[in-house]
Formats: sequence, C-alpha cells, structure tokens
Amino acid sequence: MPRCLVICIFGGGFIPGKESSVLTDGLCYQPASGQWQVLRAPLTTEGQPLTLTGGASVSYGDTLVICAGGVNRDIFEDAISGRYKKVCESEYLLQPVEWYHFNDQLLAYDVRLGEWIRIGTPSPMLARAGASLVLFGEALFYIGGELKPGVRTSDICRISFQE
Repeated sequence: MPRCLVICIFGGGFIPGKESSVLTDGLCYQPASGQWQVLRAPLTTEGQPLTLTGGASVSYGDTLVICAGGVNRDIFEDAISGRYKKVCESEYLLQPVEWYHFNDQLLAYDVRLGEWIRIGTPSPMLARAGASLVLFGEALFYIGGELKPGVRTSDICRISFQE
C-alpha cells in the first residue's frame, strides 16, 4: 500500500484580548493536491469538541497521527481572554492540577478514513500541556510537559502498543 503523505495541524488559538479563542478543529495539507482540508475536532466523552492546543503528536505507521495532552478549551480561553469568570486572576495559578482538566485521552487520527480513534482509557499521566511525544519502535515516549500552568514535570511515560 502506498504511503499517505500529509501534514496535520491541530489546536492553536487567537489571543487579541477579550475576543481570544482556542481552536478545536485542525487542518490537513495534502502536498500531492496542494489542498488544505478542515479536520473536525475529536469529541470529549460528553460529546463536546476537544482542543489539542498544547498537546503533542507523532505519526504512527502510514495512516495514523497519535495525539496526547492539551489544555482544556474553556478554562484556557477564560484565562487568555482575561475574563477570569471561572476563578479570579490572582487565584488562577493556585488551583490543584485536576482543576485545569488537561486532556487525559490518547487519541489517533486516521488520515485515510478521516476518523478519530480513542486508544485505551483516560489516564492522569497523559494530562499535560507542552509535552513531547516520540515514537521508538512499537513504544511511545511521552516526555515532560506542564501538569498545570507554571508547573512542569520531568516524568517520562512509556506507552506500548504490544501486549
């Protein structure tokens, strides 16, 4: 089967002030056709669009992009906009790790089928922003990242696809 060459971009946002927003959809560029297409966001277990802003990704095989981590759209958007409706600004960085609700799902996007796949069960070890994801053989290494704004970890998680 021929290799599928594409470039996928997930997450991001606009930070002009009170109108700041965090993106949920992605973009996929196909060099062969020179075309960009919108990739619908993965959904949370509640059916809401999940952002991969601050997440990490790596290609796996010919058709999958594995994604992990990322911020919580509502909480991050509230802070970068300066609205601070969820908690006052002076207390924003003082919340416990769990309050920030970083993405704890390991996901894969199948570029051929255009579908999201949930891998395994949610894990607090995946709930990071700004981590790195590296594929080595049949294992993924999830390296560092923030557990919450301003608190980084040096922990490395090994995720194996072999039983």
